[in-house]
Amino acid sequence: MGYILAHLWKNLEKNYTSGDGGLYSTLGLANWITLVRAGGLAMLAGFLWLPRPAGIAEWIPGLLYFGAALLDYLDGWVARATRRTSLLGETLDMHWDGLECLLAVAYWFNMV
Repeated sequence: MGYILAHLWKNLEKNYTSGDGGLYSTLGLANWITLVRAGGLAMLAGFLWLPRPAGIAEWIPGLLYFGAALLDYLDGWVARATRRTSLLGETLDMHWDGLECLLAVAYWFNMV
């Protein structure tokens, strides 16, 4: 979670509209959705160091990944629907997209 906040802090100056370049005063709903998605990915990453879950708990990593994929779609839709796109949103989205793919592959190789 510290990494998520550090990455956000490092890129916070990119929270501006692409039109006139003025900084937004808040993160906006779409960026908050992206940060929730990042938190879910952090939880998914934790499963890499745990023994394989048994029973109903076997579904948790898959549900975390599905939730992250769903939130990935939702954050972009919300940004466009609210006309609140920003370079920060693009940066966060691309970063967490890459990590999401990396975690999916790493988890799959860990379970095989």
